[in-house]
Amino acid sequence: VKIKDDPHTELEKKTHKQWFYFRAAGAFRGVESRFTIVNAGDVSYPEAWPASTVVYSYDRKDWKRCSATTWNEAAGQLSWSLSPAADVVWFAYFAPYSLERHNDLIAKCASSSTAKVQELGKTLDNRPLDLVVTGSG
Repeated sequence: VKIKDDPHTELEKKTHKQWFYFRAAGAFRGVESRFTIVNAGDVSYPEAWPASTVVYSYDRKDWKRCSATTWNEAAGQLSWSLSPAADVVWFAYFAPYSLERHNDLIAKCASSSTAKVQELGKTLDNRPLDLVVTGSG
């Protein structure tokens, strides 16, 4: 597996590479499977890998840490092993927080009597940039 570059940022005038999120599928339920990110040494902050553990999920809602995560600094590779409990599993650097889940939270806040949602502007992707205000202090 290779980590792809994130989009170029106009603010910093460079491209980052760190986060990954992918689905693996096949007839591998209960079969010890090994995954390796072969370009992990080329990311923006490889110093993070020694303390990292890959997360995985079977339903994209409940995420668990894969304790069998290893960092090989000499090879620049991040690897992990898992005997999946299903034939489809999602892996990520950290549990993703989807735009759909974010929109659900903003909608819940907007309909609350104890919160106020203000649109401050737009993101670079032209999505609303919201501020949620609660309380009075």
